[in-house]
Amino acid sequence: MSIMYVMVRFGALSVAFALAACSFSRAAPLHGTVFEPARAAPPFSLIDQNGAPFASSQLAGSAVALFFGFTHCSDVCPETLRRLRHASQLAAAPKPVRIVMITVDRKRDTPAALRAFFARSGVSATGLTGTASSLRNAYRTYGIAIVPQRGDLGHTDTVFLIDPHGKLREAIDPATPVSQLASDLRGVAK
Repeated sequence: MSIMYVMVRFGALSVAFALAACSFSRAAPLHGTVFEPARAAPPFSLIDQNGAPFASSQLAGSAVALFFGFTHCSDVCPETLRRLRHASQLAAAPKPVRIVMITVDRKRDTPAALRAFFARSGVSATGLTGTASSLRNAYRTYGIAIVPQRGDLGHTDTVFLIDPHGKLREAIDPATPVSQLASDLRGVAK
């Protein structure tokens, strides 16, 4: 065997090992609809559960799981909160993931109602309400549909994952398995 053959063979194996190592070091794929390229999350200015003004710029530096819901929801909204809390605990991200819910029921979701809702659910989250026009703007920019139904509200239940740089990275179904939600939260939090 010639020395040239050994060098070429060794070189080819080195390249193969380097490529294999690169494929294992890539971030895990996201499980929802990925915004590629990531774009700035639409801004909003609302009121938090303490009655204080809250602008989306206050989320800078944090990974965010943003969804739209309401306090009188009997199933999907509380379940989404619980799933996001569990996923954020499993994610073990370098910084905690902020969970934010913007109301789709302005008339009933006062700051006090939002505080009580989060206390009942046992989830640390930011609840937001606001004027009719500021909420309509948030619904429009995030593509949220709201359909009044008998004693209930049907609404888009997508969870938006925003990275610490304020970039909208993914829209995901809240019914996605918690392990996949956790993986995506971890990936977006980097």
